[in-house]
Amino acid sequence: MSKRWRILAVATILWAVLLPGAANAATYTFSAAGKIAYEKMNASAETAVRTRIQAQYAELQSLEMKGEETDKRTYELHDRNELALKAVKLRIKAIDEAAIAKLDGQVKSAQAKYKPLFDSYTALNKRAEAARKLKNKEVNAALKLQTDIMKVTVQLARDDIRAKQDKLKLAKNAAASKAKRAKEPLAAIDSYKPRIQAEKRAASTAKSAGKTLWSSFNAAAKKSNSADASSHLAGLLKLAGQTNAAKQNQYALEQKIADAIARAETLAAA
Repeated sequence: MSKRWRILAVATILWAVLLPGAANAATYTFSAAGKIAYEKMNASAETAVRTRIQAQYAELQSLEMKGEETDKRTYELHDRNELALKAVKLRIKAIDEAAIAKLDGQVKSAQAKYKPLFDSYTALNKRAEAARKLKNKEVNAALKLQTDIMKVTVQLARDDIRAKQDKLKLAKNAAASKAKRAKEPLAAIDSYKPRIQAEKRAASTAKSAGKTLWSSFNAAAKKSNSADASSHLAGLLKLAGQTNAAKQNQYALEQKIADAIARAETLAAA
């Protein structure tokens, strides 16, 4: 085989493996030889047995199709949940962000506005302290008067800053309370995830057992042993039912996650 054809062969295999759905191809599908053996067995079986086998196989195909549909719905819902969860976490983090930023800006603006006043007041107090050491009554009296007058203005400035800081603190506390309430529904998600994994394992175990039993069914069909074939199909139906039940449980848990996210979104927007 030339190098070019080897590359094409490898590319074809990779494409088949990576093709969406390739990994989840139908389990209970006949090969060409298996289909012939199945039809040959049915042709030789008694009418009642043939009717039962055909009904069993039709039900098995229906169950597998329902399982695949459930998988598709679950994967789609899971992807939506992942995106929605990221979005709601960002929304919770940004609760009252604009209002808090505005109040924080007002505090900083007030601090900058009054800084020259505070600096002047500090400098005046230093001058007064220095003057007291000189024991000049007139100078001390003049500086004390200036200090007393400025002290009132400084106190009003401090009160203004403190009032703005109090508003900022209240806004931050309110936002933290809202965020805490909004996060509460999300806490349940951590308990759902291991349950989803458990259901996946249950579905995988049942499907694996089904593959083995499907081989036994095909062997019985090849031997035209309709009684064994029907018995294997009965077992396959039970396993397919277990597989689908586990898949339905996965979807139900993903729906619980979606509900939790929706409640969190509602609380975050309140």
